[in-house]
Amino acid sequence: LLVGRSNLPLSEDKPSILIVEDDETIREGVSVILKEAGLDCQAVSSAAEAIQMVQKGTFHMIITDLNLPEMDGTELIEKARELLPDVKAIIMTGSPTVESAVAAVKHSVFDYIVKPFRVEDVLHRVEDAWQKHRQAALIKELLQDLQVTNAELKKANNRLSTLSVTDGLTSLYNHRFLMECLKNEHKKVLRYKHPISILFLDIDGFKHINDTYGHSAGDAVLVELAKVVRGQLRDVDVVGRYGGEEFCVIMPHTPFSGAKTAGERLVEVVARHNFSPSSKALNITVSIGIASTSDVSVNSAGVMLEHADKALYVAKRRGKNQVCCWEELQEGAV
Repeated sequence: LLVGRSNLPLSEDKPSILIVEDDETIREGVSVILKEAGLDCQAVSSAAEAIQMVQKGTFHMIITDLNLPEMDGTELIEKARELLPDVKAIIMTGSPTVESAVAAVKHSVFDYIVKPFRVEDVLHRVEDAWQKHRQAALIKELLQDLQVTNAELKKANNRLSTLSVTDGLTSLYNHRFLMECLKNEHKKVLRYKHPISILFLDIDGFKHINDTYGHSAGDAVLVELAKVVRGQLRDVDVVGRYGGEEFCVIMPHTPFSGAKTAGERLVEVVARHNFSPSSKALNITVSIGIASTSDVSVNSAGVMLEHADKALYVAKRRGKNQVCCWEELQEGAV
């Protein structure tokens, strides 16, 4: 969903989304973000218009401003659910408060988008909401089928478990699973003192690929790259799609020197690989940022992620198609 419709989970083409925002600039901005991602969305400026739209058609998701002229967003969600009980709701607000958060929980709002927002913030939340909607729909269908056999039920449960931790496009682990895994691995570090490292891998010039070959070609590149990266790493390494064109690798029992060796091998292998999403051959490069718990300042999984992200930024700034380690930056290495 981040780069095209083939990234949507299960068999549905795409979710139908209603945007409710009285600020024209924000309303049009969110519409453009979703439409460029290949999604079906409609936008209105008031709660009254939103209710009319809900009465006329089915929406899987409503993205609404918290403060609307006629009523607040949570009231709108409550009215919309009288017609669409299963609709997922995302609130946009420029001034999040404890009171608004409590109201959102009370009205079963799925998530928040805080203004000003980034494109990836909107798409990540829509992707998560859509996946949860489809999972809930599948569960509902299973419960309605009283004739399902035990074997079929077990198969469906396994499928749901897989969906909850898997990226719909690349079949790697998803962002949520990566974060849980990293937190758990860091807890082991604190207890057993063995090192772990993480790699942030980002495709160089991915926007150019989408603009030149189309989003379907960009999807094909992501799928192929996922196979290449997974094939170059150990079975114990956790490989996932962090978001967009960025991948993350968690390497247990690995100091930064071992992670650097693995990262340099990946850069070389990817640069030599022939990616062919269309009739024309296509080569890509990647940049990699590395961080590990060998750095004494790493006291949490979040700090480790921050270091890897900064190292990736330096790799990009230095010319791309290379590896940069946070530890070497701290040591003043070139």
